[in-house]
Amino acid sequence: MNNLTQRLEAAGEAGIEVLQRGTLKQIGLTIEYAYLDTAGTGGVIIEYIQSRFLGLPFPMRTSLLRQGAWLAEKTKR
Repeated sequence: MNNLTQRLEAAGEAGIEVLQRGTLKQIGLTIEYAYLDTAGTGGVIIEYIQSRFLGLPFPMRTSLLRQGAWLAEKTKR
């Protein structure tokens, strides 16, 4: 997603509460995320994720997530 702030503003206007919001940064990659509480109306918690690499939109693909998890496991100390 490329418009996390706009989506969160729209959710707030609709009365949807942000449960948690944060930013993760490492080696030029920035991931912003938010969890929205729609359990009362929709029965689920919604997660929004926006990723950028060096400030440019960076879509997360399943294969990249698997490679990242593998690399993290191999570099654990």
